[in-house]
Amino acid sequence: SAGLVVFDVEPRVLLPIAPAGEATQMLAGDWPVQARGGTRLAPAIELAAQQLEAVASGRRMLVVVTDGFVDEAPLEALQSRLEESRIEVVALAIGPDADASALARLVGTESGVVLRVGEAAELPRAMSSGLERRRARIERGELEVEPRASMPMLADAGVRWPGVGAYAVTRLRPEASAWLQSTRGDPVIAAWQAGAG
Repeated sequence: SAGLVVFDVEPRVLLPIAPAGEATQMLAGDWPVQARGGTRLAPAIELAAQQLEAVASGRRMLVVVTDGFVDEAPLEALQSRLEESRIEVVALAIGPDADASALARLVGTESGVVLRVGEAAELPRAMSSGLERRRARIERGELEVEPRASMPMLADAGVRWPGVGAYAVTRLRPEASAWLQSTRGDPVIAAWQAGAG
């Protein structure tokens, strides 16, 4: 899933959190956004946190993109809220004037990363890189899993599955269905029909 909050003096929800396919289609259209001067980060973080907190399950990641200063933001309070809501942060500081040191205080040492971006044209690559840094190739620990649909020849959707010790992090193909997923929202067992069989 994905959503988008834009901000200058005030934040606005441009795209409420929606399944990735819907979000991609909406983001491909024209964005009715015009900067109105100023960069107030705190209200934007609060609004984005509200959006993410409404998501029932899965991993919550917030990507903050700014070229401004954040000196008036209550960084400790914002960091506490993000940590309590288990929201990980990737901050992209665009240009030489962006306050990367303040962003580093916001994201903390455990749950986030700050990347400097020289030009706006570098944003897509920097955003992908930032998300990949936060994402391990293998999740390890005491990981709960839950059925998403009935599994032919194995079990109904109502069967309780034992936890797993690790799984490879993958994404569903567009034509695939997840039969079993982790409580972080990752597919653990998935299937799709290839050809006639």
